[in-house]
This record gives sequence, structure tokens and C-alpha cells, in this order.
Amino acid sequence: ADVAPPELVVMDFSSPMALDPVAPGWRHRRFLTRAPMDISFAEKDGRAAIRLATDNSASMLFRHVDVDLELYPVLAWQWLVEQAIDSPLDELTREGDDHPARLFNSFRTEAGERHAMEIIWGNRLRRGEYKYIGGFPHYVANGGAENVGSWQNEEINLLAIYREIWQEGTAVSITDIGLFCDT
Repeated sequence: ADVAPPELVVMDFSSPMALDPVAPGWRHRRFLTRAPMDISFAEKDGRAAIRLATDNSASMLFRHVDVDLELYPVLAWQWLVEQAIDSPLDELTREGDDHPARLFNSFRTEAGERHAMEIIWGNRLRRGEYKYIGGFPHYVANGGAENVGSWQNEEINLLAIYREIWQEGTAVSITDIGLFCDT
């Protein structure tokens, strides 16, 4: 009988790690046009957490991985958004493409093709919806002002979402996962 593989933890923030410079295996990607997000460790509602804060700033904290999505199709995490983005801009447009929390994911197919997408906290978009900015896919895992201020336990079938976006049947691995805040 097939036995499910054990849980694989790719990001663990139960104890602080080095941030300047970042711990081995991690990368803090900064953008030329913006100040970086503020990264710190905190305890929130009794849970150890990494805290990302932005104020007209943006950056990404990446972890390089090599995980076969056929073996590990489910991505699970917890997040707490402290402040919603209340903007009149349409979040389906580049101008309105600000979200309080994102998970950036890059993939490599068996044939060596590369793809990337983001899992986002929607402002008005709802769980299960997609948006594309310049052809770049975003999947809404959660969102809305009603969910701000409390921990949200998420679990998505990342392989199914990948296949819905790219509609290909080849083997695929996730190669990077990143925490991304941009406001």
C-alpha cells in the first residue's frame, strides 16, 4: 500500500533566525525602487512568528527548496494580517496590486521549464479566486477585513492550483518559496 510521506517543514519560525545577514539557505531580495520590509520575530497570541511590516516598502524573504509536488502537493501555513489594505484601487490592476501578505512560489518542470505565482491575501477578492497581472498568476487563499486580526490556518492543494494555471501534466517541483509584502 502507498504510504503518505511525512510532513515536510520548509519554513519554521518557532525560534528566531539570523536576519542580517540572513541564515544559510535564505535570501532577502530587495528592490531598487523601494525600501525593504521590516523583518522581526515576535510572539502573537502565544505563537512564535516572523513579523513583516511595510510602509511604502517591499521585499521578499526567500527559501530555496527542491520539493516534488507529486509527493507533497499540499501547502499548509498560518498567517495573521494585522491591518487590511483599504484602497479604492482595483486590486486586479497593477496600480492596485498591493496585498498585506503574499507567498511567492517558483517551480521547475521535469523538462526544465520555470514558472512562478503568488498566493495572496485578497483585499476584496475572495478565497479560491485568481487574478493575473501582466500574465502573472495570483491565487487568493484568504482575505477580507473580517479575517484581519486573527490567526488563519490555511491548507491548499498547490499541485492542483499549479495544474489549473498551467494545465500541463509533467512532473513539477517547487524551487523557491518566499514571504513577500508590498504596500
